[in-house]
Amino acid sequence: MHSKVVIINAFEPEDFFIAQLSKAYDDAIIERGISAELLFVNNMSFSFTPFPDQYTYDTLEPDLQKSVNAIKGASTVAFFTSANKDKVVPIFTQFVARLFHLKGGTINNDIWGNIDAYSKTLRIITVLDDPDTWKQFRNNRKPSLVPMPKINFGLFGFGQVFSRTFGYLKEGYVLNEYARKSMKAMRIMAEKD
Repeated sequence: MHSKVVIINAFEPEDFFIAQLSKAYDDAIIERGISAELLFVNNMSFSFTPFPDQYTYDTLEPDLQKSVNAIKGASTVAFFTSANKDKVVPIFTQFVARLFHLKGGTINNDIWGNIDAYSKTLRIITVLDDPDTWKQFRNNRKPSLVPMPKINFGLFGFGQVFSRTFGYLKEGYVLNEYARKSMKAMRIMAEKD
């Protein structure tokens, strides 16, 4: 399979730090000559339904169809989102719930078709915007402090799933030393994709 990276940005427009991390990753991917596609979940139009399993590919909204096509054609998918102590950005949760749900105990084949290869890589990059949660997470790296939806992405063709969590920027919109180190980590991560 050729290398293609799909970057799915699922954060609020004012989330400066996660936007900078996504840009650093995207820039590094492009510098390597790898095909990259950016999807911005906030710019998508889709309904928030409690019954996502009733959808087929043909009945999905056009933005979700585009997302499915991009994800199916990717070798790596990278989600960028932010969270506080209570929840991940709602648009990310809704996007994931609409596409990565189970139907009858397995993936929704009416959306994804048959998954026959498990060679994709998934990266979930999160910025914890809450100082207290970040401090707790930094001290013991407990995954339960990052309120991500619990999904078995392996069922959707992802053989490797990596998660990386960063803290908030104390100075807000200033790229301080921590921000520069974090952006460098994203560039190193991109070298592996």
